Amino acid sequence: MSKIFPLRSKPAAEQTPLSDVAYSNLRYAILEGQIPPGTRLHELELCRTLKMGRSPIREALLRLKADGLIESLPDAKFCVKYHTLEDMEEEYRLRAVLESLAVRLACERGFPDSRLDEMQHCCRLMEGADKKGDDRALGLADLEFHRILVSLCRSPRLETVIRSSHLSMFGWERRLKDAGWLAQSRRELLEHRQMVKLLRQRDGEKTAQLLERSFGRAFETIRKAALAGKDLGRLVKGADIVGEIGLAPRRRRAN
Repeated sequence: MSKIFPLRSKPAAEQTPLSDVAYSNLRYAILEGQIPPGTRLHELELCRTLKMGRSPIREALLRLKADGLIESLPDAKFCVKYHTLEDMEEEYRLRAVLESLAVRLACERGFPDSRLDEMQHCCRLMEGADKKGDDRALGLADLEFHRILVSLCRSPRLETVIRSSHLSMFGWERRLKDAGWLAQSRRELLEHRQMVKLLRQRDGEKTAQLLERSFGRAFETIRKAALAGKDLGRLVKGADIVGEIGLAPRRRRAN
């Protein structure tokens, strides 16, 4: 298994539960590509690496499984999940539907403009990261933009459903960068600013439509990067039913 670089520990007075520390370290390592897809996670090895007992490690692994970042193997073992193009398309389709619902609910229920100011700040962070070529900072700012957007609807249930997919998509986007990603990131920045403008007008319908188009284009960029990569054989499992242009209607499988 690839080496895990632990996050900096806090002072004793601010110590968090060991299971949270293990979860944060493992999640970071997976999303940053330190632990690649398909890697088996051995509890005893993780205990030695992170210098803690099996109970917090086990709890962290179960949380990562709930996030969709790892999956179970026989004999109570785990491995980093290897997502296919079909998995990715489904996740983008779900996010498009759920975030569109969130903005429609937000405009029905109302929200303060101060939250939109926070989203505008995320746009400025994205722009700054883009100029520096810092794709990780760009991705984190985008993640925060969407977190705030979803929170506008004031639905903890919907936020919980969407949260895990944020992590998976952040990991794919970090791993599948290609030459076309720069243009995609700049287009997303323009779309994000347009979303803020539409939300200031409380136009949930147009915001939802823009979100759906944005997710469709983002998946198409991911699809092209995946097909051009070295993992083609595993990524295209089920590719016969993946739409040719992002979120296209699926064809039925042959019986």
